[in-house]
Amino acid sequence: MENFLKNSVLHKKEYYTEPLLIDEDAEEEVEDIAHPGEVPGQDTKFTPLLKDLYDEIQRRKAAFEVIFISFDKTKEDMEQYFVEMHGDWLALPFGDPLIEKLKSQYDISSVPKLVVVRDDGEVLTMKGRKEVQDKGIICYRNWQNLLASKSTKKSECQEETDTDKGVPPDMES
Repeated sequence: MENFLKNSVLHKKEYYTEPLLIDEDAEEEVEDIAHPGEVPGQDTKFTPLLKDLYDEIQRRKAAFEVIFISFDKTKEDMEQYFVEMHGDWLALPFGDPLIEKLKSQYDISSVPKLVVVRDDGEVLTMKGRKEVQDKGIICYRNWQNLLASKSTKKSECQEETDTDKGVPPDMES
């Protein structure tokens, strides 16, 4: 499955010292999360909750990644907030054109927002923020279940398509 952010420049919290490219040949399916920045005056209680969730999932060595997408007005504001408040997750650079594309694609009109997606960009839930706030670590198990059920459905659809073409389900196309 192709990662929808393949070849995008993403940065870890080490403050933009080493850009990281998403490896197109990555073996592990990782859930990506679009997490727009919190702007002054907004609820800033969410980021610490997400950080705790992220740290716990990383401690368990589970496949999960957060990608911070900033809607800050300046690069300095974005970087300060990212360094001071965020976990050790990825971020798109300030002003990256992909930010507007993702904002439109996932209909982000207010922040903070947490959109949980598969590594191909397919949405698992648009209500990630509420789920983290209401359920804590349990929401991750729910996301894993959604991921598994969507993978099963896609697999079943592929088998039906192959069968329609006269290809037995147990043979590779």
